[in-house]
Amino acid sequence: LYTPTSHGEHCAILSFYATCSPFVKMTICGEAIEPCDYIHVEDTIFANTLVGSKKSMLINKAIENKSNILINGKMSVGGANPGDFSIKSYRMFDRNGNPSVGDPSNSFTIKPGGHLEITTEFKPTAVGKSLAFIDLGLDTVCVDAKVQLTGEGEAQLTASATDAIWNCVPVGGKDQKNVVITNNGNSELSVK
Repeated sequence: LYTPTSHGEHCAILSFYATCSPFVKMTICGEAIEPCDYIHVEDTIFANTLVGSKKSMLINKAIENKSNILINGKMSVGGANPGDFSIKSYRMFDRNGNPSVGDPSNSFTIKPGGHLEITTEFKPTAVGKSLAFIDLGLDTVCVDAKVQLTGEGEAQLTASATDAIWNCVPVGGKDQKNVVITNNGNSELSVK
């Protein structure tokens, strides 16, 4: 019975001993191939975030191992705006939901039936859309697994208004002035 726990070639040496017979040695080899049935998140969208501030998001199942072998990888952030996103922490879960905490190297091993959970952070450096991805860096040629990250940087709200000065208005009287409020930024302004 051949039940590999990792992909690649595996060999074993069998030795046979028999009374009144010479010693016999046999090498048996097999190659494990990835079944390629991973499930991974395609898109992770952060809420609009002010430039200079930050928001965190938990990606519950960045990748799920539905194979019968171990999945190894090393995460890195890439794409158009990798400096706006970071990996804050990660945990690996086995099929029973038992977690193990990842180390600073961003290397991971997902057991059969397990999954990877990643906490990411978005800290925009400019106004506008930011795009990046977490490359899971799997040790397989089977699939190029990337978690897409999208966020929108917003400017601090800057508004100005004209002055309105009322002269003496008697109790119960009315006087009306117009006030102009101008939105000088790109964030939404609502006046209530």
